[in-house]
Amino acid sequence: MPLADAVADAGGWAVGDTEAAQLLLGELGDGAGLRAMLGQAQITIKSIADSRLEELGRTLAQGAARGDSADAIARAIRDVLSNPARAHMIATTELCRAVSAATAQEYGKRGVRRHRWLSAEDNRVCPRCDANAEAGPVPLGEPFPSGAPWPPTHPGDRCCTVPELASEREGGE
Repeated sequence: MPLADAVADAGGWAVGDTEAAQLLLGELGDGAGLRAMLGQAQITIKSIADSRLEELGRTLAQGAARGDSADAIARAIRDVLSNPARAHMIATTELCRAVSAATAQEYGKRGVRRHRWLSAEDNRVCPRCDANAEAGPVPLGEPFPSGAPWPPTHPGDRCCTVPELASEREGGE
């Protein structure tokens, strides 16, 4: 069958990442979830006033829920930032943070107790990410050596986490 005629089965998945969007919004739906995630990772976004962080969280959440591209979300957040030139970098980094947080929550729902940090294993990987990868599996919710509970540790981070392998668990269960 030609690729153009192929039909993908998405198994009920819809465009957008509602779990990541909800994490960005926070429990009250006001955008405070972004502030909480940044606090957990000990990150400060320098190009946004603290008073506008919830607005940034709401705008990122709306884009994530709709399945917008990073470019579209970057255009939407430019007016919130004191340095609009950083919009694309902030959009991709914070969406990555929200998706990683949502992934960790999903792991927990599925009974995964520990996850490991994966890097690209090339010369562009920073020392913090190397240390996180070398640490092996850590319990969900506990920080990796860099202090981050999940990627990213920095803009442009290409890392992710995966559940620990059965062979890594005590007793190989």
